[in-house]
Amino acid sequence: MKFRQVLLSLDGHSDLPLLISSEEFAGMIPGRKGVWSYGQTHILAEVICEEINRLTDNKARITFFYATRDTTDWIKSVYWQNIRGNRIQEDLCEYTELLNPGADLDGVVARVAEHTSSRADVISLNTSGLSDRLFPVTKVLSILNVRSDDLTPVRNLNVQPVGAAEHFLELNRSDMTDEDVMIAKQAYLDRSKAAT
Repeated sequence: MKFRQVLLSLDGHSDLPLLISSEEFAGMIPGRKGVWSYGQTHILAEVICEEINRLTDNKARITFFYATRDTTDWIKSVYWQNIRGNRIQEDLCEYTELLNPGADLDGVVARVAEHTSSRADVISLNTSGLSDRLFPVTKVLSILNVRSDDLTPVRNLNVQPVGAAEHFLELNRSDMTDEDVMIAKQAYLDRSKAAT
């Protein structure tokens, strides 16, 4: 397990605050390969707790911090990520119907809290409408009592160009090969980036 290997590399430094950020800790992003919710997040959280406690002899203070979104914002983000990298055939309206049952992100956080309450703190922050892209990071660092006044924002590399999702849906539904579709998508993104 990669996570265990990362933790082992930190052996002897468990007295220092450690922030590990990974979307994979919530599980596979819903919307492909038959996965339509974060139904395994609480199980992954339990495994993460076990691995950390194994390394620290049950002495670590563990906090899970989940950034959530309003349902509409979350579905649009998931749709963009999946249509950009996969050959899904549904339009946004069809995709919304499929994702709606798994869109209760507060419920996901509540399940994690229920399953890990004796071993970890669980908090969440709804980032919909936040103008400060650094705020989730600064919030986590404040929990760890780590300064955040010298953070440097990075460019938003996941901006969705206007009309891109619709164009990608046309490509996905075409008779082009998977490889040619991915090449066409990347070329489209490169042109959009160069135009900004």
